[in-house]
Amino acid sequence: MKIRIELTDSAGRHAAQIGADVAAAARALESSVQIGDRICLGGGHADDFAVIRRRIVVEGARAILVVTLDHPARA
Repeated sequence: MKIRIELTDSAGRHAAQIGADVAAAARALESSVQIGDRICLGGGHADDFAVIRRRIVVEGARAILVVTLDHPARA
């Protein structure tokens, strides 16, 4: 299943600041990712993003898992 990452405003700002490759991260994720998981897009804990939403969007005959990330990841 194809995965697309969407970012909240704060996550988008942080991803841009650290130069995160969100498209590459989407290709690397597996469909088993769950709400509450932490995804590191940088070098350390400060670059952890939290999965806050997941939904499946059906486009024609294809399904896409849309994962929304937020930053900062809260405990």
